Amino acid sequence: MNRTASPASARSSPRIARRRTPPRPPFTSGWINCNSPIRSIPTKDETPRRTVGRAEITASVWAVLPDMPNTNPPQPFAVGALTLGAFNGKLAELRNKISVCEARDSELKLEQSALKELTRRDGEFISALGAQGRAQFPEGTAARDWLNTIPLVPEAKAPLPAEIIAAISPVHLEFQARHATSFMIQHRAPGSAEFVLVAEDVTSETFDLTGMPAGENAFIVTGVNSRGEGEPSSIATVKVLLAAAA
Repeated sequence: MNRTASPASARSSPRIARRRTPPRPPFTSGWINCNSPIRSIPTKDETPRRTVGRAEITASVWAVLPDMPNTNPPQPFAVGALTLGAFNGKLAELRNKISVCEARDSELKLEQSALKELTRRDGEFISALGAQGRAQFPEGTAARDWLNTIPLVPEAKAPLPAEIIAAISPVHLEFQARHATSFMIQHRAPGSAEFVLVAEDVTSETFDLTGMPAGENAFIVTGVNSRGEGEPSSIATVKVLLAAAA
């Protein structure tokens, strides 16, 4: 049996027109456009100096913020009781404390280097004194046998494998290796297959490099002492976004 569709069902259902929501404009109603300066503030601090840099950018953005809304008379932007002036005061204190710490750290490294040199000279003096004492007694005598039990050179251990504990851009390396008295640093430029020695006889455990090419720069650190070189560190990479000035 054929069924005839009713006129109502034959008509297609009317389409419901959907309202298009216009794109939300940037937040600019009396305030700065949040899409640019505020988003430029870094969100990570890897070193104290980077903390200062982030705070300086924050202060520069803060300085262009409009007055607080609904205040009469108008009040400069503040976060609770923290004003831009108070923030800059704290920033100045932080700069000063970091400068003091860096100066103390530099003094400590100089003292450690001097101590290593004194230890080396003391070992040479003891060895020379022992050799002179041995020469005064023939082989086979009790005094010579006793002097022979004193080592001419203080015992030393080869450096343990080096470890790069920080590698950040702009190129700043921090490393360590037990028993090492100095370090040598090798660099592999982006696109290169070979490592090239860029520094040796480095007595501190930090090192900064300038003039690095843009791209992935790789580094290896090796500890050194009187026994020779230790095992090199694993490769650490630093991504340089722009070629640094030499």
